[in-house]
Amino acid sequence: MIPPEVWARLESGGAAGSGHLRQRVNIQSPVDVYVAVERPSGSRVLALGFDEPPHTSLARDVRLRGLRVSEAPFPIDQKPLTVSISPASPDDNELFGELADDLVSVLGGTATGDQASDALAARLESWHRFLEHAGSAGLSAEAAAGLYGELWCLRDVIAPAVGVHRAVLAWRGPLGANQDFQGLGWCVEVKSSRQLAPATVRVSNERQLDAADTFLALAVVGIEERPGGPESLVGLIASIRTGIVRDPEASATFEDRLLSSGFLQAQADSYETIGYAVRKTMVYQVRDAFPRITEAVLPVGLGTVSYDLSIDACEPYRLELAQFQAALKELQ
Repeated sequence: MIPPEVWARLESGGAAGSGHLRQRVNIQSPVDVYVAVERPSGSRVLALGFDEPPHTSLARDVRLRGLRVSEAPFPIDQKPLTVSISPASPDDNELFGELADDLVSVLGGTATGDQASDALAARLESWHRFLEHAGSAGLSAEAAAGLYGELWCLRDVIAPAVGVHRAVLAWRGPLGANQDFQGLGWCVEVKSSRQLAPATVRVSNERQLDAADTFLALAVVGIEERPGGPESLVGLIASIRTGIVRDPEASATFEDRLLSSGFLQAQADSYETIGYAVRKTMVYQVRDAFPRITEAVLPVGLGTVSYDLSIDACEPYRLELAQFQAALKELQ
């Protein structure tokens, strides 16, 4: 972790002018790590010195939103390549401090420059998705409720059927997958609503309810939201973390998907006051003549079609929760 006083000292020190004030971070890592403050902008910088150019170029190969990445912005200890990462605006310095902490912790688990660049690239992709979904303002009320619905389904609907390990690894919605959960031979798309009995749900595109020959289910979750409600988003996340604390793969995957979904632990306090209760859950098997638009029926030239789906029209395809869970168990 980068102590807050390090940033404070760099931000308050030095004379006016241009350049960087920097300090080395003591960490076991295959790359040299420095934190710096750019003058005169005041932007924070994480600077990494590589012994040789890694096979992954962070400046060229990684999608970045709200971040600047450049190579060799200033020399560090005569390293052949220096990569610097900084926020696009100094207004985001506080959030960048969280990002820098996270990236430094990632570096601690690598042994070579190539491993370091690959791990940084993967984590920066997660931060890119975080900044798309939330950013410094955090999740909107609607997005937080939607995330609660997905995670409630993970814990209380899917995990009892396939196990929490498989359920966590199947949670691929935060990565931009067509369905929220994609397991071996099955997919589940979750639609959360703050209306207890929604008349319609919004389908985002023509692939969301199209999984070829794979078992595909649509879960509609009616959520009651109120201050001081039974369980907060933070409480739900904590309960899942407890369930996978002895499972390093699931734990690492869960934390990465949380970040990609727009949840940052440093912003947890902002989600504590609102609680949720799931009042109604309806599950439908998407098959045969289920009402939907798929890629196969679209005229040439049309794509990315979103539409409202009537819940009443799905009724012939409804599954009892026990039926749905039994179907998932059979697919394991």
